[in-house]
Amino acid sequence: MPARVVLSLPSWAVALLLIAVAIGAHAPILGCSFFSDDFQVLWRLGTNGDSSFFRPLSDLTLQANLALAGPEAWTFRMVNLTLLGINGWLVHVLAKRLIGSEAALSAGLLFVFYPFHLEPQAWIIGRGIALAAAFTLGALVVAISNAPSAMRAIAVALLVLLGAFCYESTLLTPLLLTACWLIVRPPDHKAWRAMVVASGAAVVLNLAIRHGVLGGLANDYGAAFFVKPVGDYLSSAMKLVGRSFLPPHAETSVQTVRFTLLLVVLAAVAIWVWRSNRARPERLRTASLLVVLFGITSIIPCVGGVSTRTSESDRFLYLPSAFLCILLAFLVNRISQRTLRLASLGVVLLASCYQLRGGMEHWRIASRTVERILVETPRPPQDGRLIVSDLPGDHEGAYIFRHGFREALLLGGREVDRIVVETDSAEEARLGDRRIKWTDDGFVDEREP
Repeated sequence: MPARVVLSLPSWAVALLLIAVAIGAHAPILGCSFFSDDFQVLWRLGTNGDSSFFRPLSDLTLQANLALAGPEAWTFRMVNLTLLGINGWLVHVLAKRLIGSEAALSAGLLFVFYPFHLEPQAWIIGRGIALAAAFTLGALVVAISNAPSAMRAIAVALLVLLGAFCYESTLLTPLLLTACWLIVRPPDHKAWRAMVVASGAAVVLNLAIRHGVLGGLANDYGAAFFVKPVGDYLSSAMKLVGRSFLPPHAETSVQTVRFTLLLVVLAAVAIWVWRSNRARPERLRTASLLVVLFGITSIIPCVGGVSTRTSESDRFLYLPSAFLCILLAFLVNRISQRTLRLASLGVVLLASCYQLRGGMEHWRIASRTVERILVETPRPPQDGRLIVSDLPGDHEGAYIFRHGFREALLLGGREVDRIVVETDSAEEARLGDRRIKWTDDGFVDEREP
């Protein structure tokens, strides 16, 4: 389709296009099962309406999904993929204001095809991150709009409050707005000051409610992220930079070589951008802003940590990748020759598609393993218990049964009172018990009691 035709599409048509592309590109994982914590969270929400995290709005959407469609994984995944398309559209709208209409659609497509934030599409409970990203991007879109100042401040505060009820990444919005204010230097300073204050007030309100509900700002799991040595956070920052551009690899030496080459390329690109835009300070400000926004949203993955060996925790790259994709579209659009510009964009999209399909295959393999385990799990012996061990936790970062095995059986209508999942400490067998373990060939009897 010629660029001029695409650029003439109304905003709603671009949104529908990106949603359709998101669903089509991720079609191979639509039929996958639930994974690991999915089972645990859905069982809790379906029984007592409770979960262990303070993300009530995200939980509410999962409960509604469960009530409307039952425990059908593909319906949950369709919602997540629709969210991906909506977020791609928000990236497009934001890019349109920051880098111009010509590169805006490229930014949205790059986000939809970005291969290293697959978890929120494949993993059902990753929805919270996608929802929070939508509210955060929405707040930025409203902030840079031409709406009246009071309306912008109120809308930004409401979007931040809603997003913070989905995932903690939205709590960074006041910093994002402050960066836009200081770097872009918009003329309506009072309006931006009001939006920063309003978003900060929404953050404080969320933290106050969170403290009242949890008795603290985080549960034990969340608090553990903030007690690491400083060196761990610096290491996470380096890993984050590498994983934002590079696929995971099991060999540390390979990733070290890749990362070194990446730093050289990034340095060369930075020099090219500076030298070619010295006479256009507004372009340098835009590039600087996108780098800063990427850095601010990278606080979450630096605290949570990302893996360089597998795709585990790639969900943390979801929001930072929005600004990375806008920056990439901005850089591609700076290529003067149209043919070379389109070829460069095509190469990046094809490389993204290739990596995305590889990542989806890991989740497909994990899904087949989940389904096989549930089908092959035998009933407990009549006069004893079934002790299950060696359940696989993941396949190349795609979760299997780190958690949620008993809940998966319950969702399937199975009785679990006499099923024991053996963890770190060996479960002592009793008379009548049967002990089995998982292998590549399926369940085998470990030993007769």
